[in-house]
Amino acid sequence: MHPQPEEEKNSPEETKREPLPPVAENEPLSQDQTPSPEIPKDDLSPDEQNKDKEETVITPTRTKQLLKNVGSSLSVVTQKEIENSKAPLLIDVLRQLPGLEVTRTQGIGGTTSLFIRGASAAQTLVFVDGVQMNSPTTGAFDFANLTTDNIERVEVLRGPQSTLYGSEAIGGVINIITKKGSGDTKVTVGTEYGMHDSFRETIHISGGKEKFDYSAGASYLKTHGISAASSGSEEDGYDNFTGSSRLGWNFLDNGRVDTTIRGSHSDFEYDAFEYGIGPVDDTDRRQTTDEILFSTKVRKTFFDLWTPSFSRLSQRYRTGRL
Repeated sequence: MHPQPEEEKNSPEETKREPLPPVAENEPLSQDQTPSPEIPKDDLSPDEQNKDKEETVITPTRTKQLLKNVGSSLSVVTQKEIENSKAPLLIDVLRQLPGLEVTRTQGIGGTTSLFIRGASAAQTLVFVDGVQMNSPTTGAFDFANLTTDNIERVEVLRGPQSTLYGSEAIGGVINIITKKGSGDTKVTVGTEYGMHDSFRETIHISGGKEKFDYSAGASYLKTHGISAASSGSEEDGYDNFTGSSRLGWNFLDNGRVDTTIRGSHSDFEYDAFEYGIGPVDDTDRRQTTDEILFSTKVRKTFFDLWTPSFSRLSQRYRTGRL
């Protein structure tokens, strides 16, 4: 026989225990208590709900997977980080990442190149919603006029990626993903003002239901700028108007159509260059650039086995110099 506990051995009578007092239904939990499994997730705060969400990425393998399972050198710039940076141009956000180097000719609006781990700008692939943006002539992408409007996240994959993306991805891959609308219609309007008479105005609208979602934005950026000449006094200004939208339609259970439209018009003043001297003031030099991107993708899964994808892309660039 097992010996009885000491308390019972020395107690002639069984100890009576008082029942615990009932807890009020709306009484707040103390610090020592934790939410029970019976509490529905909808009753938790948004921050507590986000803790359970695992971040996923798509760039390293071209398929969705958990970020914690990725072995490649990858940086993810989230929408919150982009908004907190207050940067009007995306390149000013990316230059903060490790392994990336940025060069710009003259002031804001000048040709802007990005290099990953010492590779040339032509060896870094840039995608916007899966559409390759590199120039067919130079092989590089000019970040000069790419604003942060309507961008949800950016995945930067460092290191050779030729197996998945070809020889043009020796340096790495930059995958830009625009915002997808959801929920009730939301409208955001903003205005900013800074040094050198710089100002920016933005507007964004988004929403979505079960079958249809949309997200669109526009911005106007203008600055008087500075002179690129070391002893110059002329201000080299810059103007940028950008509009961007993403439309989605869900059909037949697992089918989807995604349409991305992005266009920009920029006007950039720049100085002349004299050999042996460098940049010198020139009031007549100006560069105007128009960029238009239109793409449509259709995806549909058949028999839970096969998911074909069809896409249509149209790009147009126009640059003029005075």
